[in-house]
Amino acid sequence: AEANRVSNYSLDFDGTSQYLKLDGLSNLLTNQDFTLSLWFKGTGQSTSADSSNMLFSAHGSSTSNILRIGIAKTSGGIYFAATGSSGGVVGSADYDDSNWYHLVITKPYVGGGAAGTVYINGSSIGNTETFNIDFESATHYSIGQEYDPTLSAGDFFKGNITEVSIFDYELSATQVTQLYGTGSAIGNPMAITNGRKP
Repeated sequence: AEANRVSNYSLDFDGTSQYLKLDGLSNLLTNQDFTLSLWFKGTGQSTSADSSNMLFSAHGSSTSNILRIGIAKTSGGIYFAATGSSGGVVGSADYDDSNWYHLVITKPYVGGGAAGTVYINGSSIGNTETFNIDFESATHYSIGQEYDPTLSAGDFFKGNITEVSIFDYELSATQVTQLYGTGSAIGNPMAITNGRKP
């Protein structure tokens, strides 16, 4: 799908030092339902299952309140880790560094914990473990790395990321399909139906 998406102003990460820090995101996501949507294309990812290839992360000041989303080539799919978890694959999807993929994580905010749903290219590949992240307590957010002030630099993503959208509500499966589009033409997050804009 759209092999030339790189030319469409995507972020290009070198896998060693580059990432984008998102200050102030907690002000928008305090104790809310949550959806993250992005397109990514890896280039020569490592095969570590739970310590690299980070697409997005949210960290508090300690090992609590952690949300990490990344890819694991060893499983041929996506892995997800949160709040004290060491990481685990939630589902498999064909993976090839030469292709672009649409990743969506949706999660309702429920006191005491809730599972999220992981979608690849518009289809659910499974649920995350149950967790309860308080975005009000998260102080560091980043794209392309697990940003944690208590850790040494690492876990960088190598490749391209584009069309990042964050919603303060849980998208339905129909909305996720709409956001993915047809595969040859991506959906417009600003034109999502029956929901607020990102």
